Amino acid sequence: MNESQTEEILDNYIEEIKKLVRRVSKLEKEIEELKKLIPNKNTEEPKENKIEDRKYEEDSIIQETTITEKKEFVIITEIYKEIVGNKVSEEIDINDKEMQKIIIEGIKRKDGQILGLSGELKKEKDGNKKIITEIKKAVEGEEVSEKIDINNKEIEKIISKEGLKNNYIWNMLGTVSSSLISVVLLLLASRFLDSRDSDIFSIAYALGQQFFVLGYFQVRNLQSTDVKERYQFASYHNTRLFTVFLMIFTSFIYTLWQGYDIYKSSIILLLVFYRAIDAYSDVFQGLFQQKNRSDLAGKVQFYRSWICMLIFAIVLLLTKSLMVASIVICCANFILTFPLDFRNCRLHFSQEKFSPKLHDDRKNVYSILKNSFPLFLNGFLLAYIYNEPKIVIDRLLTSGVLVSGMQRDFNILFMPVFVLSLLFFVLRPLTTQLSIYWNEKKELLFFKQVRLLFLVMLVLGFIIVGLGYLIGTEVLGAVYGIQLQEYKLPFTILLVGGILNVLALVVDIIMTIFRKQHYLMIAYLLTFAVSKFITLPFIRDQKLLGAANSFLISMCVFYATSLIIYGIAKNQEKRKK
Repeated sequence: MNESQTEEILDNYIEEIKKLVRRVSKLEKEIEELKKLIPNKNTEEPKENKIEDRKYEEDSIIQETTITEKKEFVIITEIYKEIVGNKVSEEIDINDKEMQKIIIEGIKRKDGQILGLSGELKKEKDGNKKIITEIKKAVEGEEVSEKIDINNKEIEKIISKEGLKNNYIWNMLGTVSSSLISVVLLLLASRFLDSRDSDIFSIAYALGQQFFVLGYFQVRNLQSTDVKERYQFASYHNTRLFTVFLMIFTSFIYTLWQGYDIYKSSIILLLVFYRAIDAYSDVFQGLFQQKNRSDLAGKVQFYRSWICMLIFAIVLLLTKSLMVASIVICCANFILTFPLDFRNCRLHFSQEKFSPKLHDDRKNVYSILKNSFPLFLNGFLLAYIYNEPKIVIDRLLTSGVLVSGMQRDFNILFMPVFVLSLLFFVLRPLTTQLSIYWNEKKELLFFKQVRLLFLVMLVLGFIIVGLGYLIGTEVLGAVYGIQLQEYKLPFTILLVGGILNVLALVVDIIMTIFRKQHYLMIAYLLTFAVSKFITLPFIRDQKLLGAANSFLISMCVFYATSLIIYGIAKNQEKRKK
């Protein structure tokens, strides 16, 4: 049904309401005339009989003359009940999609009444359009007309539902795009570069992700759940500037310490800088999420990811040079900061200040770093656990134990595991909602949502592992142009480890809301120690199968320990209540 048809239906419906109003008014006049015919109190008829006769005659007229009006009024009443959230009778088809659309778009509750029953119903097509437009503007966070009561409870309800839907859609698109970029870049590198450059790109991107954790510093988790706004955005922004500087500085020291040649060091530093810009952008995305505008964060991720992928592909296709492509993608990512991050912040949250004032704000910066440090350490250790097989493979490639191309093959097999961990953040808007439930002491809703999160991730996990075993290596081989069928078992093992990791990340979010994230340090340290102890001998003896086995064992330790810690913390919180 198009807009004109909807408007026509709505106009007809409004006319019916107006007719009903006129009929009721006519009925009231008839009742008044009837009252005049009833004997007054000065007649000789007993008082009891007068009252009884009057009631009988009035009821008779109502029953005989208003049966149609009653039916139509019931319909209107049922619609009203639907708007305010009450139950409706089974006779009224309120669930009809077109009826719902008419109700939402054309009927606005005002001062506890349906506009029209008050006698002030307006018959303006433009007026109906205006209400709809204003609701859409409110959903998008734009300024609305003063004439439209956006603060009205029912309009607010419509806006919140539309806004939530908008948040999820764009957050999903942004997260999926952000997850895909590493997949696509590795695909492009394996297609257009030789095995040596593919190996260099693989380890460089992995190290970029490792240092990204330092720039990120897990401040986003603290920022997005800071619903009471303990810290201003300026403080989060200053903190992020400091962590990004640390990220770039430590990566430079690392390349010197490893003794890489100029070419390899340059590629690593360029990709670290590329990820540093992503880390800086994330503080703006954290603001958008904190303000319940995950749609804006998703849009920033979506546009940034696809533009960078497109530019990298074009440059690599034209030049076949990893160095040139790395330089161009860094410049492009930096330029995108202005239209995506700065503009959206100024447009939607102009009251927020982010001028760098590190020295004046050092107290808040220190406090944010202190509160985020347990999560940062956890995240850094987890990223290192991810990268430990890649670092070991790089070391064994340098020493000649492994053949060229092994780093590329492992990164391709591991890519779906990395994407799994990122796709968890499709559910990121739920973390803010969980925080609201917890702060408002709605424990039943909170733990119900937690159980739903676990169930969803578990079901998705079974599906992904099953599909991965059946067609995973064949699909990856076809996409990347490399024979991978011999790695079916290692790939399946990696997927199982990835699912366990995602389930552990759910625990991580919950512990952050409890503000007991430091408890999880035990799980991360134990997993890190196990990974460091077993990875090198496993890969040296079993090659890629050894890398998969060491990762699975590490994730088993990680998930089991996290689950035990969560159980203890949950019981502690319940005892407090």
